[in-house]
Amino acid sequence: MALTTKPWDTASYLKTKEDIAAYLDVALEDGDPELVKLALGNIARAKGMAEVAEKAGLGRTSLYKALSPKGNPEFATVTSVFKAFGLRLSVAKIAPDWRPIPKTASLSRKVAVRLASAGKASSKLAARKKAARARPRSGRQVAKPVAG
Repeated sequence: MALTTKPWDTASYLKTKEDIAAYLDVALEDGDPELVKLALGNIARAKGMAEVAEKAGLGRTSLYKALSPKGNPEFATVTSVFKAFGLRLSVAKIAPDWRPIPKTASLSRKVAVRLASAGKASSKLAARKKAARARPRSGRQVAKPVAG
């Protein structure tokens, strides 16, 4: 039986406002602007790029361009997108024990680490982490069959 794989799509896991807020919080906490831009793009895709662009008062093409890997969104664009998500930026003091997660870690890994360290890990996230620990660590990906 041939194995088929599905590409990872973060946008498909961003269902609730709490998921979106936690995801953005981790991206902002890390301080990497590219990570924030990636997170905004993933959330915009999850909510529907056209809908987000309309709520933000931007053209869909402009939003795609701003949140693309080569894009450089203005701060006004970022705040408009936050408002379109029904969220706002806020400022918080950095905890004394805070340390950055290595840049090589993926955003989803950074989210998992930050949520777990804050004691906010959901049972779904805990189950995913447990499953990830059970996977072989041989350096190669193991694909699971997709029913279909």
